[in-house]
Amino acid sequence: MVGTLLISSFASAQDDPQIEAGVHGTSVVVIESKDGFILAGDSNGSIGCHTLPGQYQKVFSIGKRSGLVVAGLLGSSSEPGIYDSLSTKLLLYDEMVKNGRQPLAAEIPWIAVQAVRDEALLLDGDSLPPSPLAEFSVVSVSENGHHEWITIVLSPEIRTDAFGRKYVYAKITEVLEAPVFKVMALGSGARTVYRLLNADGPSRNEEYSQAAPMLRYYALKKSNQLADLTSEEGQALAALLIDASIKRAGPCDGIGGSVEMLKIRADGIDWVNKIESPVRLSSIYTMRIFDSPISGRLDGLECVRCTVPAKSILRFDGKATVRLA
Repeated sequence: MVGTLLISSFASAQDDPQIEAGVHGTSVVVIESKDGFILAGDSNGSIGCHTLPGQYQKVFSIGKRSGLVVAGLLGSSSEPGIYDSLSTKLLLYDEMVKNGRQPLAAEIPWIAVQAVRDEALLLDGDSLPPSPLAEFSVVSVSENGHHEWITIVLSPEIRTDAFGRKYVYAKITEVLEAPVFKVMALGSGARTVYRLLNADGPSRNEEYSQAAPMLRYYALKKSNQLADLTSEEGQALAALLIDASIKRAGPCDGIGGSVEMLKIRADGIDWVNKIESPVRLSSIYTMRIFDSPISGRLDGLECVRCTVPAKSILRFDGKATVRLA
């Protein structure tokens, strides 16, 4: 046998009493400026109160003038497999559309939704994961400067297949349009972000509310002129909001690491800051099998709740990833 065999267990996140219900372990924001969007997020990965090694990408560019942020997939499941699969598929989709037709904002979420649904099948069908399971906020700017923005929330539910077996299904429970106040925050860091945004002005007891980006935001909100927020002002506001959510995070919020930021305008995308070596799956599986006996070559196989008959021969040549869940 050559290479390494990766064995994964997909227990429910509810097994960890320290995990609160709801999206966990992420702080991402989307800010609309008068000439585009600013997307920013932290890079920590966590399960419960445990920080995972490496950095995780939560901000993605899609094609020439679109992007999205994702929250909830690490902390709401008990394995980073869902996140890794989603990340891999989004990066492949980005490469696929770069030289073709620019997708509309409403088209992009379906790539993410299907990736989460595929991976949710690996979760224990006898135990409902915390809800929501995942959140996405997708934005796009057309060549003539038209803005599109849509946010989707996925929640888990237990379903039963034709053979009477239970499985976890990721159901779309909310579809949100662009917010009136020009900022959307997702993940456990959203609590801190919205405390700052919902205030009418600076507070003596909150230093972040006294910073220049927040003072500018309060002034524009008070005069009903948030549409005048510039890209540079939005960038400064995004950096402040993510920093505040990291500094105000509790020990089990799982927020931290370096901050990545992406600007999207009619003339294209611009990475203000991008993490250098995010966690990636080595490859995508070739075949997925459920509830079956297995034998023979394992390369490229993902087998869920499979059995190995007596005297079976398993061979792994190290040419493609194998996952046994």
